[in-house]
Amino acid sequence: VLRPSTCPFHYRVFASSLKSYKDLPVRYSETATVFRREASGETKELIRLRQFTVSDGHTFMSENQMEDEFENSLELTQYVLKTIGLEKGIYYVLETADAEKGKSRSSIEKCENAVKKVFDKKGISYIKNPSQLNSNGVKVKIFNRSYYGKEEELLSFSFDFQAGKNFGLSYIDEKGKKKNPVVLHRSSIGCYEKTLATLIERYSGNLPLWLAPEQVRILSVSEKYCESVKELRFELVKNKIRATFDVRSEKTGKKIRDAVLEKVPYVLLVGDKEENGLLSVRNASGNVFKMSKEQFIEKLSEEIGKNK
Repeated sequence: VLRPSTCPFHYRVFASSLKSYKDLPVRYSETATVFRREASGETKELIRLRQFTVSDGHTFMSENQMEDEFENSLELTQYVLKTIGLEKGIYYVLETADAEKGKSRSSIEKCENAVKKVFDKKGISYIKNPSQLNSNGVKVKIFNRSYYGKEEELLSFSFDFQAGKNFGLSYIDEKGKKKNPVVLHRSSIGCYEKTLATLIERYSGNLPLWLAPEQVRILSVSEKYCESVKELRFELVKNKIRATFDVRSEKTGKKIRDAVLEKVPYVLLVGDKEENGLLSVRNASGNVFKMSKEQFIEKLSEEIGKNK
């Protein structure tokens, strides 16, 4: 099944058993591969794809739980964005449905007030955008301003007051009557590919050590050190450091230049001195220093561990 979204599947899981108000909130989440039939002219690098991976979740709740559930979801997203280094340069947009008067209008106003209360509590400024009205309820979008000033939506939270009615979702309330739950569509990181593209741009390709796909490259000064290089790589990998080696019969300067161009955070040289215990270490800033294998492993493990 090529899914365009996870929503109907989570709805079916919720509807598979009778729910009471005591069971709420009910939360489902998954990392899913989804597919969209985007026109060929609309696809764009990692920003807009026909197949992509999302961190997607849904919370089924009563109206009285909207504030707490939004706050919990927002805190998780803020934690993730701070951890990966995207907390700066983002801004929030609040969109509200133009519902008819009556109960729907009352529910939407209650939801909007709950969202505003959370924003005020956390000191978050936001833009209310009446020109982009969401038809199902209340939506909060998080945007990123790119290096070139372009605005890209990273992820969103959407309170849906129609899904319960449209998909036959219900729970038994305190009075023993069936009631439709409010559905919160949420995500902690959004589309993985788009987020990765944002990170690549934010860091100009120089990804932080914990995120770099290749954290260390080990270079041999000559062919006779090939085995030493492979043994050193084994030690690094054993300590959960992503390391590769370059034992090509090329000049050392070219190997270093290739590693720099490919933005490898750390480059190690292995020659006579290195075989005797001290490693020659070159970092992303171009600084070269000596340290033992044990010191290097400890240094990287500590640096990587800060973002775990």
